[in-house]
Amino acid sequence: MPRLSRVLCLSITTLASITTVLSPASAIGQPSLATAELECRHEAGDWQPCQMGIERMGNRWWLNFSDQRFNFQNDGKGRMTMRIGKDSGWKLVQPRWVADRTLCWNEVCARGEIPLD
Repeated sequence: MPRLSRVLCLSITTLASITTVLSPASAIGQPSLATAELECRHEAGDWQPCQMGIERMGNRWWLNFSDQRFNFQNDGKGRMTMRIGKDSGWKLVQPRWVADRTLCWNEVCARGEIPLD
């Protein structure tokens, strides 16, 4: 019986090592990617379906809608920036809740089940 326990323990340890190797996000510190389906609007535009992608929870995320990509970054010190498209510069934004389940960053708003953590 002790030999079987050692073999089982070694198998579990080996499986854990393989899982770490096959899971590059956790193994080498690269961001994992999660997405959420929301509704978004820019300025006074109509609400429309959008997708939120999370590169690093709480640090880097994006919204896709109106044939545009809105990128966001949080430096962890209270400074949050947004870039619209690839060619524009980063600008400082202030997040604010405006209604139940609606979060805005200056003129860009998203509503729905926003993943916060």
